[in-house]
Amino acid sequence: MSAHALGHKAVTFIRRDFLVESSYKLAFILELLDSIFPVLTFFFLAKLMGSGTAGRLDAYGGAYFPFAVVGVAFSRYFTHALEAMRLALLKGYSLNELRGELGGLAVIALVFLPVSVFIFSISVEKGRRDGSLMKY
Repeated sequence: MSAHALGHKAVTFIRRDFLVESSYKLAFILELLDSIFPVLTFFFLAKLMGSGTAGRLDAYGGAYFPFAVVGVAFSRYFTHALEAMRLALLKGYSLNELRGELGGLAVIALVFLPVSVFIFSISVEKGRRDGSLMKY
């Protein structure tokens, strides 16, 4: 199978899943709000705290909002993983029935793992040039 055909098939599956999910209007809106609300909460909390976290978050760049958003992203990722495990263990779902949960996890892993390794390698190189990794 050529790369073009594989890409077309992937786009077709994503489009189909989006159409199915968005056909349930209220569920789609509530799921969208469920994703946006924690990010907005931490954004305004970071604005409220201002420089009140000085010193405590220096190891993480000193800013609260990016620190919190990474935590929200990890919690969402692990929520999907735990939901897939729950469905498999308690309800006896097969891999075919778990493809929605596992597919989302696979996409996240396939996209973010190479990106994070690339960013990490750039940070290590910059740390080597500057002589310190403590700032990064």
